[in-house]
Amino acid sequence: MEKILRLRNLSEKHREVAGSQSLELARLDEETDIPVQEGLVVTSEFFEKFMRQTGLEDTLVGILDGLDPEDVRDVEMRGRQIRAKIREADMPPGLRRELLDEYREFAENMEGEASEVTLSPSGTIFGTEDVSTARNSREIIDALKKCYTSVFTD
Repeated sequence: MEKILRLRNLSEKHREVAGSQSLELARLDEETDIPVQEGLVVTSEFFEKFMRQTGLEDTLVGILDGLDPEDVRDVEMRGRQIRAKIREADMPPGLRRELLDEYREFAENMEGEASEVTLSPSGTIFGTEDVSTARNSREIIDALKKCYTSVFTD
């Protein structure tokens, strides 16, 4: 399975890796006259590789060990720790290269200049504060990690 997909290439078979929100946008584009801008979908497989390759998977298990879900302060504190660890993590070189290569190819095929991209989480709690814009490689990586932190809201 590919870790990064084109929005317009999504089908029902991608539901588990691309999320319902992305599939609905693809369906909207295909079945209606409502214009939907083409985009890239970073799959759950990419997220899982990021978590494994950075060691965050094990780190999160440690942070969550002994969590008392009834203790709101404990949940908040551990959520802050997890989100900080994700933001601080370096994107593994292979994943960084794959993401930025896909973006460059995508941008080259767009009409006009793709000078800014919008990243938003799919399948997580979603609000306007979760949407990020990016203009360069560093911002794209940081915005993607911000999307990943939304998985771990209190």
